[in-house]
Amino acid sequence: MQLKLVTVFPHKFLISGFDGVEIHGAHGFLIDQFLKDEINDRTDEYGGSLENRCRFALEVVDVVVKEIGGDKVGIRLSPFADYSESGAFTVECDT
Repeated sequence: MQLKLVTVFPHKFLISGFDGVEIHGAHGFLIDQFLKDEINDRTDEYGGSLENRCRFALEVVDVVVKEIGGDKVGIRLSPFADYSESGAFTVECDT
């Protein structure tokens, strides 16, 4: 995936006087849709397992951190929220 636009905006916010950037990965927005197994039915490297579903979010965070530094980046997640019937975030675990 191309994340070129993501690299432009964080730097502009810092130039404008903001202290940092929060990536919105919650409330049914794009990153949240990749994370939710009820919505993400992809069969490529961005779907299926928990690791694959997290890949897009981690790539976005990585690009922004490389642009402005990790101390200026946050990410908002809503793993247990059920927006637009998307279902809560489920984790496969062995017990």
